[in-house]
Amino acid sequence: MCYLLGKVAQIIILRESIVALPKSDLLLILILTITSIAFLLIGIRLRRYLSQEEFRQLVLVILTAIGIRVGWQGIIGLIG
Repeated sequence: MCYLLGKVAQIIILRESIVALPKSDLLLILILTITSIAFLLIGIRLRRYLSQEEFRQLVLVILTAIGIRVGWQGIIGLIG
């Protein structure tokens, strides 16, 4: 819920900048927003079926995988 309210506040504050974006960028933002909300809802449902410890482990694995990928991209960016 906090995420959603934060995004609404960002949209209100950045309204003029958002309106000035090309339609392709607006479409990309819309797709990413819908995807984020869908995964948020999936996470909420998963939490109902998993114990709190299992849910934490799952989040830890996902964040670790994302961190490794971002780190790898950073190393490749520095080398290349």
